[in-house]
Amino acid sequence: MSRPQPIKYVYAVVGSEENSFAEMAAVSAATLRAVMPHAHIVILSDEKTAALKTPATEYLRKTASEWVVKTLDPNFRDVERSRHLTLSMRQIIDGHIVKLDVDTLIARDLSEIVNHEADFAAVANGLAGPFGALKELAEEKGWTYSRPYMNGGVWSARDTDATRDFFKKAHALWREAAVYGHYSDQLAINRALVVEQFPITWLPAKYNFFLFYLRQMVLNPYIYHVFSWDFDARDETVLHVLTKELKSTGVLNEKELAAFVASKNPWRRPFHPVLSKALGRPYTAVRRKFHELLPNWV
Repeated sequence: MSRPQPIKYVYAVVGSEENSFAEMAAVSAATLRAVMPHAHIVILSDEKTAALKTPATEYLRKTASEWVVKTLDPNFRDVERSRHLTLSMRQIIDGHIVKLDVDTLIARDLSEIVNHEADFAAVANGLAGPFGALKELAEEKGWTYSRPYMNGGVWSARDTDATRDFFKKAHALWREAAVYGHYSDQLAINRALVVEQFPITWLPAKYNFFLFYLRQMVLNPYIYHVFSWDFDARDETVLHVLTKELKSTGVLNEKELAAFVASKNPWRRPFHPVLSKALGRPYTAVRRKFHELLPNWV
């Protein structure tokens, strides 16, 4: 059965005083609001995150169109809460969902992302499958998975009985892996694609451009996927700098945010080796634009 399909851009946010996920979400949602002023932005969180009174959660409340709160097992760790919410959002939220990771920067209007043939769409990861401990788990359980292997950072799903049933299966597989201490929503979704033989439309890579995966090259990306691994030790991108500044000072740097929106440049350093190709512009033009917007920028 098909249902009404209002487009909703959804972030699963699990924040705390110890992590920076609410701050990342605040920055990402601010870029989305800047490029799509009328977008319906949904924050999906647990009660602990909703109860936080931090500058990041206040920014999220101002930016979001809707905040949905779910009660979760109090013994869940942050990663369990986040992945549970991600795999449950298709059951919780009505309408066409465009799921966005908190570690993304939105550079361009996403309206056309929903124009896909299948009821579910995502970008291929560029990898053959899971690696490390997740690969070992898949081999131990005899799990095959989708090829190409989709990335779970951005996906688009219509509101149908089929997509709801598909995500129920993915959630069940996630719970099965969680028994072994592995909480990857990405592996669960890729496994469910095989088990359910579920149709998927492969979106262009511009809708989920992995900044630190240098073998991938995209002209004029719509979504930059920064990745949150080793986040505290890095400072290469606008997301890193604005997130840390918001966490430490309680202020979202609107001027630098506006510079990103205007230039589409995610890097703090204009000489990054993939910058010119990623932006589709010569280095000198990017540098000139940033100095125009931020005269003291280096």
